[in-house]
Amino acid sequence: MEIRFRTMTPNDIAGGMRLKTTAGWNQTEADWRRFLEFDADGTFVAEAAGRIVGTVSTIAYEDRIAWIGMMLVDPGFRRRGIGEGLMRMALDHLRFRKISVIGLDATPMGRPLYERLGFVASSSLHRWSLDRCGMASKLSHSIDAHETHEYDLDAICRLDGIAFGADRSRLIRSFVVESPTRVVTCSDSRVPDGSAVLIARQGAVADHLSAWLAPSATGAAKLLDMALARTALPVVIADVPAEHAWAGAVLSARGFRIARDLTRMYLADSAEVAQPVAHAAILGPEFG
Repeated sequence: MEIRFRTMTPNDIAGGMRLKTTAGWNQTEADWRRFLEFDADGTFVAEAAGRIVGTVSTIAYEDRIAWIGMMLVDPGFRRRGIGEGLMRMALDHLRFRKISVIGLDATPMGRPLYERLGFVASSSLHRWSLDRCGMASKLSHSIDAHETHEYDLDAICRLDGIAFGADRSRLIRSFVVESPTRVVTCSDSRVPDGSAVLIARQGAVADHLSAWLAPSATGAAKLLDMALARTALPVVIADVPAEHAWAGAVLSARGFRIARDLTRMYLADSAEVAQPVAHAAILGPEFG
């Protein structure tokens, strides 16, 4: 059967959702739309007999750092070179845009492909998961926390930019507009602009604790308790850099357990040296 590779369109979102559901991933239709809205030419599909059998996404920040995600192949079409074909399209696109740093977060299944394409491991991430069925969320009423619309959103975006190494304000704002009460902040004089931040993104199967930025376990715990009180799905996940053991300890104390590991990788010929991850939990493997 002939495999056709092409740019993704809004009409392909249903096919992408089918693949991510089969894989058990957490992304929503809104996430697919973000990729298409941020770069209409940067997300790709593999098609067979009119059916979407593979996907890959790219998103670039400041035309300097790009992230590859949503690498999915239909189980019935694996080992046919679809993943490599999609990755080469993504890399050609980003190189044409002259992006200097290209990264991704690899599952164990995907890592061998990425290594063949020139990616090298930089660090490790732990996917922490909480199944809180029957558990009562606890909120510390001593927290000086506010809904995001009462805060300076520019300051939140600036904090994320400092931690990530590039301006992602358009993406951050899109999450805030979608669910403003799911972004929690608390006063902390040890952080630039005096705040710590956590975005609780609602996914298809789990609430995803994202862009969790705090200077200490105490600040991180305050944000986590607030976020757990404002979310409702039975499962909560967070992707935490392995070197941030203190963040893992905060999660473990609240019943989270490590569900899987990811490897943060960068293309070896990237012009810049990748920065350490400053977030207690990253925005997400698909967004960096």
